[in-house]
Order: sequence, then structure tokens, then C-alpha cells
Amino acid sequence: MREVDTYIELDEKIKELTAKKKAIGDAIKAEGDGEYFGEGDNYLVIKTTKVGRLDLKAVRRKLTPQFITRHTHEQDVTKINIKKNEDKVVLGAVA
Repeated sequence: MREVDTYIELDEKIKELTAKKKAIGDAIKAEGDGEYFGEGDNYLVIKTTKVGRLDLKAVRRKLTPQFITRHTHEQDVTKINIKKNEDKVVLGAVA
């Protein structure tokens, strides 16, 4: 199996596990704040707190385009996206 195939397979497994983890976490959160113990050495602490969020759309409406441009910093970001391989011809690939 090539590294690309392994990466895609792991990505699919992570999505499945993340969905299961979220469902279990939501069920535990529904019980309320507190400490939750299992059979192992670790336990969960559920605590509800307030979190402030900045409304960037509102901020952008108040600031000038020049100010936003002057304070916007670019950086290179490398991402991996998984796409469906439908009718694609791979040149130079070894089967």
C-alpha cells in the first residue's frame, strides 16, 4: 500500500472515530458539569465557561479597507485535500 492510500485510509478512520467521540462527549456533557470517572487512570472534567468571540464581520464594516490591508499578514500554508479519483489520469504513476 502506498503512503497516499494509507493517508486516505487513516483520514477515513479518524472521521469515524471523531464522530463517535463527539456523540459520546455530547452524551456526557448532557449530564452536566462535574468529574466523570471510568475504569482507567484518567477521568474527564466537564466545566461550562463563557467564551468571548469577536464578530469579524462587524469589525470589518467599521474599519477602512486600507487599515485592513495594512494589518493583514500573509503566510504560506500547505494543506492536504482528499479528492475522489473519478476519471482522472495519473501521469507518471507506477501501478
